[in-house]
Amino acid sequence: MCGVAAIPFIVHPIDNAIHALMNITLRPAMRKYICGPGQGCLADLEMCNDCQLPSESASSSNGSQP
Repeated sequence: MCGVAAIPFIVHPIDNAIHALMNITLRPAMRKYICGPGQGCLADLEMCNDCQLPSESASSSNGSQP
């Protein structure tokens, strides 16, 4: 029974470490792809609300120039 009770004390630190590692490596890379060439902004994905596509910023700056 002690072995079963120890599972949360083993799993939670590993789970937290994996989340921290993914926040540093995989998630920014996927956000860069999904919000860029993946056109996540066009799909109104929440994760892309903070992202600015280079083509959008270039077109808005070109539009303001006479």
